[in-house]
Amino acid sequence: MTPFARRSPFAPTVATAVICGALALGFALPASALTFQLTQEFDGVEPDASYATVVVTQNGDDLDFSVTLGGLLGAGEDAHELYFNLIGVFDNLTIVADNAPNNSYTVIGGSNPAGGAGSSFDHGVSFGNGGGPPGNGALKFATFTLSADQALSVNDLLETSSTNQGIVANMALHVQGTSTASGSETVGGQVPEPRLAHLLAGVLASLTALAVSRGRRASP
Repeated sequence: MTPFARRSPFAPTVATAVICGALALGFALPASALTFQLTQEFDGVEPDASYATVVVTQNGDDLDFSVTLGGLLGAGEDAHELYFNLIGVFDNLTIVADNAPNNSYTVIGGSNPAGGAGSSFDHGVSFGNGGGPPGNGALKFATFTLSADQALSVNDLLETSSTNQGIVANMALHVQGTSTASGSETVGGQVPEPRLAHLLAGVLASLTALAVSRGRRASP
């Protein structure tokens, strides 16, 4: 008589525990959106705070950006230019939609941000220059859709840049019209441990597949 094969609860239990633990720590499987909290002022003069938030959402082969100022740099704070890197080569980066009240936002080439403390980014978007003819007033909130000849992914934004002081950021924003002594600030931030989160996601997927496989083999 063939002995009854008992289903081992070990693998499913471990996989479930790891998944629950990961969720408790705030990790998730690769998502269709990333949130960048811009909390560091690049010159190191202003304290860390929630100066701005950038949310990037996958929209087919394009990326939807939402930029919101936190109101901590004065009533006249104005989003001027957003800076970011892309992993890979992308041709004809173009803004195909935006919420610009007067003048359309424009893609700018790689640059060293004003007040960026030696940092350099591959790409940028200009929101206009204040209330003058090329501007959009004191802009507190901006949305736009970025497109290219090649498919874009939110994960393409995970490359970082660094300042001379060692501040590491995926993204930076130059804000003009501030109430600070300099009159403008560049702030930046990054997704917390993005590569660790993606590595953990792969481990979770492997554990789950192993648990399912063992469960099937152990079935009578």
